[in-house]
Amino acid sequence: MKSLSVKLGVILIGLTIFSYGEVWGEDWRLYAKTDLYECFYNAENMIRSSQDIVEVWTKLEYTERGIIETVKKFGKYYENLSYSLELWEINCAKKGTAFYRLLYIL
Repeated sequence: MKSLSVKLGVILIGLTIFSYGEVWGEDWRLYAKTDLYECFYNAENMIRSSQDIVEVWTKLEYTERGIIETVKKFGKYYENLSYSLELWEINCAKKGTAFYRLLYIL
């Protein structure tokens, strides 16, 4: 019986590791850092939707202080906050013009 539980534990650990393979394959590059979070952009999957518009995913990884501040501002729902993913649409012709949609909070 002990052998079966050990085998099941090894299988579950293996499945967990392999399920994160896609995340490890992404090319996230740091572009900003504060005491609340670190900002990354996905250099591998930027999309030029038109001549002037570029779409890029960004990820904010929250620090302990960032999580505490977010909970103060938005409530206990965010106690387990780890990171958020956003899709930015940047207009290169009009410098400084960007639009983003917050898509995931994990």
